[in-house]
Amino acid sequence: MRATLLHQPGTGGNDLSTEHLLEELAKAGLASDHHSLADPDWCETLGGTELAIVAGGDGTVARVLTGLKDRRVKLAILPLGGANNIATSLGYPEADLDRIIAALEHAHEAQIRVCEARGRWGIRRFVEAVGIGALARSTSALQDERLVGDDKRRIGREALAGVLREMPPARAAFHFDGEELPEPALLVECMNTAMIGPNLPLGPDTSAGSDALSLVWLPERSRGAMLDWLQAPESGPPPVERRSVSRVAIDAHDEPLRIDDKTVEWDGSRITLTVLDTPVTVLVPGALR
Repeated sequence: MRATLLHQPGTGGNDLSTEHLLEELAKAGLASDHHSLADPDWCETLGGTELAIVAGGDGTVARVLTGLKDRRVKLAILPLGGANNIATSLGYPEADLDRIIAALEHAHEAQIRVCEARGRWGIRRFVEAVGIGALARSTSALQDERLVGDDKRRIGREALAGVLREMPPARAAFHFDGEELPEPALLVECMNTAMIGPNLPLGPDTSAGSDALSLVWLPERSRGAMLDWLQAPESGPPPVERRSVSRVAIDAHDEPLRIDDKTVEWDGSRITLTVLDTPVTVLVPGALR
């Protein structure tokens, strides 16, 4: 299988060199070409490639997924970020990189779909989620911080808890499949992956390969339960409501909008969210050694 490593050293806070990654891949029988994601034309270099190996965090992985032109190209992920929400949602284990690379020899295939947000400002593709409310506000507050590793999770969760303690319900209307959100909410996320934000499993039943989004919201009555859950998100399911939906429309007033791990400028005018038809196949490592 012809493989290409896509890597930009320093992204995601990691300091692994491209040469080191190529050596580890060669040891596992995955001899690869290399193209830098610093090249704006990286996608044009994948002609004839059967497997693109993406080394980086969620921002890097999402950039490749949303920019990939030939969806017949399979992906593998070398998770180097602070959250690694996309890889974790697909079933990647938390393990040393050399063990993950070795386990790709016995990988199984999973699928992930890319989604689109359409508004007055044009079209933005996303992989993880689009949301407003508490997580969008805390993301906006940390937008200029250079957080990596465990600090990214810890500080991100602390910032979310801080916003949740004080904020009123989000000023927005959500319309989905002919219905509307039935109650005021402190947080609303339209999720394509099970993990979002500072490595939070807000949609544990969400399948990235599905043709539907998970609409997840936190009712105002569950504020205290969510603050407790944020102390140990791995201890059980989050205290949120969830619906599986095929299409979402959002109108808001003076609320930041979060698309994947960034907040974007938005005048509150209607945006619509949909899932694209053609999924991308991702190799997920087999049993670790």
